[in-house]
Amino acid sequence: MTIEQFTAALPAYLGFFQDKSPCTQALKHYALELFVDFVSKEYPEQELTPEVALAFRQTLYGLEPNTVTQYMKQVRAAFSFLLDAGLLTGENPVHSKFVGQERYKPYTSLLTEADIQRLLRDECPEMMRGPVYLRARAMTLLCLTSGLRLAELMALEPADLDWEGGRALVRSGKGDKSRLVPFHVIAQEAVGRYASLIRRGCPEGMPLFVQKKKDGSFKRLATRTVQMNIASLVEAMTGRTDISPHALRHSAASWWVSYGVPMREVQALLGHTSIYTTERYAALVAPDTAPIRSANAVMTLAFGQPASVEYTSAV
Repeated sequence: MTIEQFTAALPAYLGFFQDKSPCTQALKHYALELFVDFVSKEYPEQELTPEVALAFRQTLYGLEPNTVTQYMKQVRAAFSFLLDAGLLTGENPVHSKFVGQERYKPYTSLLTEADIQRLLRDECPEMMRGPVYLRARAMTLLCLTSGLRLAELMALEPADLDWEGGRALVRSGKGDKSRLVPFHVIAQEAVGRYASLIRRGCPEGMPLFVQKKKDGSFKRLATRTVQMNIASLVEAMTGRTDISPHALRHSAASWWVSYGVPMREVQALLGHTSIYTTERYAALVAPDTAPIRSANAVMTLAFGQPASVEYTSAV
């Protein structure tokens, strides 16, 4: 099995994943392009061996460990698929030991209760124009109360909002899966105000969040514009410079977990395919305090509530 044979078989592998999200497809394409480019230059028309795979891995040194793992995982998965399908013959040159294991650190970019109270204040910062503020506030509070991904926020349409039911329909979630997310009254107030004052006259077929041009027409928002709007509002209201749209999703997840929403429900709200992803995610954003609460409850039952004691400082 040579790199030329692998390259010729790749379209069949990539075509199998056309129903996956753009981010998933982009990751596969990028990792495989790196591998093909390197091996084609360094090992043309040579047998693909573990030594070749290891040499490719060494070119990734300097990247984040999780990034290296992701790239190697994509290359190994491509070989496994093509070998199982009979499109290639031989052994997978990417051993499992070459892939490694992803390691995740606890999220630190989470909003505090004080941050939330500041965000809830309806005060347009001096640095923002009124229309931009209304849109940024609506997007921020909607993300914060629903756990939406950035792409999902940008794809929402007015028809997806159920005002009476307090929910929103995500039609284009990760992996093209649809789901329902909360549409809280806090978000409803901000979105309603934005829609009535800024979005009035917007033609059908446009997403919920748009930009009104000087000539009165509307256009879709760029991803960078949404990111900048949300980040600017959060910084102006709280002083935080580490909060992105995805950090708002992390914050929502941390509250759901911390306040006892069942893991299966959190999984459905976040749109995770696997419960294991949700459990890992939950462990990172919110420490499990259930054992502490349970232990304290048992002690209270065993010993009762202590009498009120007045403490004085030692002198």
